[in-house]
Amino acid sequence: FSQQDKFRKAIDARREISSLLKGATGLGKGQLARLKRLHTPLPSDRVFEIGGAARGIDPLGRERARLYRFGRSLTIKGLFPILKEFNSNWIPEEEEDWKCLLNLVSACAVPICDSFSPSVESLLRSSKGKWNDFSMSLCKSYAGNSDGLDRRQLALATSDVFETIDDFSRGVVLPQMLHSIESAEEPIPPPLDIYFANARQVSFLLLKGDAQNVLGTLFDMARNWISRIPALIEAEGSENGHGQSGSKFNLPGGGWPRLTDDFTASNGLSVQNLNSASSLREESRRLSHCVGRLYVNKARTGRCHIYSIRDESLDSSLSTFEVTAPSVRSEGLARRQITIVQHKGQSNRSPPVEARRACEEWLSSMWGGQLDLNLEEVCEWRDRNKGQDGSDYPGLLRGWDAALGQNWRMAKVRSNVWIEWRDQILRRNSARNRDPSWIYDLQESVDLLTSLNCRTAELLATTEQ
Repeated sequence: FSQQDKFRKAIDARREISSLLKGATGLGKGQLARLKRLHTPLPSDRVFEIGGAARGIDPLGRERARLYRFGRSLTIKGLFPILKEFNSNWIPEEEEDWKCLLNLVSACAVPICDSFSPSVESLLRSSKGKWNDFSMSLCKSYAGNSDGLDRRQLALATSDVFETIDDFSRGVVLPQMLHSIESAEEPIPPPLDIYFANARQVSFLLLKGDAQNVLGTLFDMARNWISRIPALIEAEGSENGHGQSGSKFNLPGGGWPRLTDDFTASNGLSVQNLNSASSLREESRRLSHCVGRLYVNKARTGRCHIYSIRDESLDSSLSTFEVTAPSVRSEGLARRQITIVQHKGQSNRSPPVEARRACEEWLSSMWGGQLDLNLEEVCEWRDRNKGQDGSDYPGLLRGWDAALGQNWRMAKVRSNVWIEWRDQILRRNSARNRDPSWIYDLQESVDLLTSLNCRTAELLATTEQ
């Protein structure tokens, strides 16, 4: 404010500036009175570096990379409209509460509001302005203890919430709606970006329901979802479809192109491509980690490549590693782009020494050109899976199977996935003992179905009447 002429002139003339502050901030006298006592500055840095992985411990004590990176800097200009929504007594008087509020807003509330459009006030209402206590209650919902969550931990928890919402939209909402359309003998539309975006909005509303403590509910649900990933993998079963029809990418088992050939290290260990959903799920079963669920869509659409390090018989997996996907067709540049994102052993622990050596040898051979690179096919595959705006959006050009998994048409799979969500993850009265038609209790779900196929929505409404 001191950089603005009207404030400088008022200060030079020794005039009262409270009215100017009210006009510039939109805050009332009581809110400003509390705010002026605080000294901790707003977070001006990002929690995670641009382009870097969002890594950290999850509620099960496993370190893993997240698909979303939150926790950006927070500006005064962006904070004032948020504080304007609060009661005066919500603005802290203690620095510790102020830090908790800033962390909650920057790493949690703002990302959720930007994506799903609730107000910050509605997300934080149950805090009643007791920010430190609220942070500890969220920690209990998410991690099972009351230690509180710092800014980084809040950003990781928020990423888990987003992944939970994504998975529900692809595992329950969209399969159920497409099944409704098929049952009505109506044509299924092509998978467009807008349908996926609207399905995520619907999933957010369904998952939060009418909870008073929205964040606590979402954090608790994310914890449940993470713990049930192996069960969800089992419910979906292995994929046994075929590659993209009518193209050179007719790969068995619904797989995707390999980045390199398999590789045998000098210590006898084998570095094997995992280029199908079934191979990723088998790797999860062997090593008790989450690659078989959290990374299927990412790998399927060419945004990363996954390898397994196995013994000479190939019957036992020692570790799994993820590498970045090349984005250029110049082989020299592409090889330097390929780096190890993460390398994990049993239950996400550090890999054995011999597995680390095999991984390092694979990377050295790839960088040195001794390992052939399937660059043209990999880049073409990735290009075919980009959204209409150039973004990496799973399944836009390859059909619904690429985004939802090739078993979504199977009634048993849809039923098993729904039961797992209903009984183990949602745990809410509104969904208890219900079938998947529960999703249509929400008007936004009916609106989404209408956009997919208006005739099916009309038939649904007629049936209900």
